Amino acid sequence: MPSNPDPLPSPIVSHVLPESSRVRQVVIGTGIIVVCGALIIALALLRQLPGFAGEFFGKIAGMLSTPLIMEGAIGLLGFLALLTFNHIRRLREGDDFVTLDVPETDFPLGDGAAASGGSGMFIVLEGIDGTGKSTHVARLAEWFRNQGREAVTSFEPTRGPWGNKLRESASSGRLSPDEELELFLKDRREHVEQLIRPSLEAGKVVILDRYYFSTMAYQGARGIDIHDIRARNEAFAPKPDHLFILDLDVDTALARIGARGDTANEFEKREALQKCREIFLSLTAEPFAHLVDASQSLDAVQEQIRSCLGAIKAE
Repeated sequence: MPSNPDPLPSPIVSHVLPESSRVRQVVIGTGIIVVCGALIIALALLRQLPGFAGEFFGKIAGMLSTPLIMEGAIGLLGFLALLTFNHIRRLREGDDFVTLDVPETDFPLGDGAAASGGSGMFIVLEGIDGTGKSTHVARLAEWFRNQGREAVTSFEPTRGPWGNKLRESASSGRLSPDEELELFLKDRREHVEQLIRPSLEAGKVVILDRYYFSTMAYQGARGIDIHDIRARNEAFAPKPDHLFILDLDVDTALARIGARGDTANEFEKREALQKCREIFLSLTAEPFAHLVDASQSLDAVQEQIRSCLGAIKAE
């Protein structure tokens, strides 16, 4: 498992309401406003004329004789009417986007852009350890910031409670495949809810060092079905707009790990890394995936990443 720096301090897909649904909502909303108005008037009359509607309504009027209860009821109805009126106004003005948190299993691409109406971008860098992911995440984020974009960087597993348990297991002894997978799912769900989804909805560029594709690779190498891993993750985790797979042969990767003074942990044994590399390479057919030769210089790799994003090459 890679050692990552601390991160800097979920996406909902937008759907447009069809015309028939907008009309129906306007009619229903207007009805709610009329009912709320009628109830407010009725409550006021019941308080002033408790006997005008008979004994039953007279008892209700007596219950509402306390000013606090009466004012609270009228205030609540007024607030409901105001919310409904605001919703109708948005529908009539064409602001007909609503957000639906719908689990998806057909693996569409581009959830980052969808979550933000096109302004956000979700980028993931993957690959076995030693490919330079952390370095390129930092450099890419800085490049976006120099262009005036707000970029958020993070990594998985996180430094949260579930992620820390996974990190500890890398040196103390790996958990069972199922236990490991459950921890990754809990850690990622928290990551999505607290950082990824809110950042995308705010229109920011989110750049991750590892995501659920690593779970597919590392837990898949232990025998868990990678399609099941993917389905369980994409039931709640947004899919990236761009997935960069930094590819490097295992011998070179292990040499780089040793050169930086680290020792390969339980996630980084040769045979396991080879299986992980094969799984990563199997993802290159995805329409949002880009294969990058990580044996090149840092500058060359970074330039290739930026070129794939359709932007200006670094000077």
